[in-house]
Order: sequence, then structure tokens, then C-alpha cells
Amino acid sequence: MAGNVNTVKLLDLTKKWADLKEKGDITDVFEMVNNDEEVLAKLTELEKETKLYIKPLKKVEKQKREINIGEFGLKLKLPRYYEASKETGILRYYYPDGVRENVHISPILIVINKLLKNIDTGEEKAELLLFKKGRWEKLVVEKNVLCNTNNLVNLANKGIPVTSVISRELVNWFYSLEMANYSEISVERTTNRMGWIDDKTFIPYKCDDVSLDFEPGIGSWLNRLSETKGTLEEWKTGIKEFLNDDQFGIIRFIMASRF
Repeated sequence: MAGNVNTVKLLDLTKKWADLKEKGDITDVFEMVNNDEEVLAKLTELEKETKLYIKPLKKVEKQKREINIGEFGLKLKLPRYYEASKETGILRYYYPDGVRENVHISPILIVINKLLKNIDTGEEKAELLLFKKGRWEKLVVEKNVLCNTNNLVNLANKGIPVTSVISRELVNWFYSLEMANYSEISVERTTNRMGWIDDKTFIPYKCDDVSLDFEPGIGSWLNRLSETKGTLEEWKTGIKEFLNDDQFGIIRFIMASRF
């Protein structure tokens, strides 16, 4: 029996030829019976009477169909016909003429971490995670960049390996990834303005569920607004020198506005 055959019928020749010698086969049957038509007729009957034997299939381990990025607590379902990992990057496969063909889309893994929705304009951006040279990098882009091949090529300036030819494949990857994880990808509320957003939210200090959407160069400056150094006593000592020289009340005005 061939190793790749899953179904077969095992014919017991002794049911039609009881005097067949031990370990005899169909060749011995033809030698016993000179009438070939009789032999073939009985073989047909025997084949119909014999039940089909189905070879048990080996249990095939299901391929892992998710991307698990523990560093960010992110789990994404892998779209159909795609493979992706930190080691191999992203590839798409298909089966022309029944033979698997691979298209290597990107040498680095690129996924959507979350969406950023502006509460004032309703427009969305996407925060991407890129695994490059053994570490993760974040990149925030306009949502429509991921949907347009011409716009996507511009991300080459941001470190994404992409050409005008492969950009179409990357557009399909981002779309397929979002569709496969539409309910799982988180949406973070953002705003471009500072100050009171509502009765409980003040940007950039008191903001539990709204983040400030700013240009990359402004980020370091805004982060320093929340830094604290020294002690209250040191501040009192230092501010006295300014107040003593504050002939026009400018320092007092600034302090009053701040408080």
C-alpha cells in the first residue's frame, strides 16, 4: 500500500477462491482458473462487497495565526495568506497552479499598535510599531498614508523599506491587518489644543483618557513641563530674589497667572 494513500480496499481472495494457497495472490488465481473473464467478474463482485478502508489521518498541529508583542501587551490576529514575525518580517503567499509562491513584502515587522482619533476634527492617525535592528520603534502617520501607494512610498524617509513596486503589497497588508483586528485595535482620543477639554481634563497636566497630539519636535519640550526638581524651600528662597527686584510687578503677575 502506498504511503500517501488514505483510502483503500483490501480484497480477501479466499472469499471467492477458498482453495487458494497460503500467501497466494491474484497471479496465483489466474494460474488456477483458465477463464480470465470469470476471474475478473468475481473480482468485481468482491470489490463491491468489500468495505472501504480509511487510513487515519495524522493530527496536524495548527499553525500559529497571531502576532504576540509582549513588550506592548499587543496580540494581533494574522490575516489569511500572510506570515509575519520579528525574525522574517512580512510575506504573503498564494498558490498558482497548486504550488505555493511567496512574496517578501518587508524585511522588518511593521504592525498597527493603535489608532489616534482627534476629538476636535474626528480625523485618525495610526501608531505603527517597527522592529528594526533588534529593537522596537514607534511611528505615527496619517491614516490615509496607509491607504495610498503614493503616500506610503514617502515613509521610506521614516526608515520603512518600501519602493513604488512593493508599496501596493504594504497597503494590502495594513488593510488586511486592520480588518482582521478591527475590534481589537485600541482607539486613543487626542487633541491639538492645550487647556481645559472638559470639567475633568486639562491638557497637558490632568488628562486621563485624552492625549496631546503634537508634532514630533514639540514632544520633548512638553514632557519637560511636568518635570520637577528641587524642593519647596529651595523654590521659596530662590523666588525671594526675583520678588525683591520686581519693581513693576511682572513676576507677581506671572505667579498669579500660574496659580
